Amino acid sequence: MGFIKSGVLLQFNTNSILGNYGSNVKKTVRHLLEQRVGNILASDTHRIETIKTLPDAMKKLVNTVGKDKAIDMAYNTPSSLLS
Repeated sequence: MGFIKSGVLLQFNTNSILGNYGSNVKKTVRHLLEQRVGNILASDTHRIETIKTLPDAMKKLVNTVGKDKAIDMAYNTPSSLLS
């Protein structure tokens, strides 16, 4: 994936990780995560109820990419972009 090598970061929101946008999106996100190309876990905070999906998405992320990568996606990488 050339765009990854050029420094593009991929952000996945909680609803895409949880499959709330349909099976095709869920499969695509899982494939990308398994390829270790995801960089950021985000929430769609345009609606307050979406914040409630963060714990479930984090669990699924840990199961897919491991605890260290999940922590990087949820905390470390977003923090580094803000500093």
